[in-house]
Amino acid sequence: MVLKTIRPGIRFLLFLFIAVAFSCEEQGWFADCNECASTEPANYYLVIEFTRTQPLAVLNIYEGELEDGVLLDTASPGSDTHNIAVRLNKKYTATATYEIDGKTYTAIDSAFPRTKFTETQCTDPCWYVYDNKLDLRIKYTAD
Repeated sequence: MVLKTIRPGIRFLLFLFIAVAFSCEEQGWFADCNECASTEPANYYLVIEFTRTQPLAVLNIYEGELEDGVLLDTASPGSDTHNIAVRLNKKYTATATYEIDGKTYTAIDSAFPRTKFTETQCTDPCWYVYDNKLDLRIKYTAD
């Protein structure tokens, strides 16, 4: 009798643990020790991934929300990634506009690059940056 009431609770906790462990959001739980710094950085690189097309995509990077319209940079990079130096602890939004088969597609993503201090994950205590990647790749197009 008691076993039947415990099982749903264990299932729920197991589901909750799996959902948190494999969620899409980067929470900064795990440090990349190769990119750690002994002092807290004020600036870092925002890494933007996008799909290379012909003609090249137009990449717009905004400080804050897209609706604010504070344009930080515009580019048409020739590689699959674009890095731009930004201040930490601010939100950045980027758009990539693609012209494919006569149709225009716009991908939008945002990030809030932050730092975290760890004493236990790496050999020495250090600061690391997380939530600094944007994914503007085209996954599929309308037919």
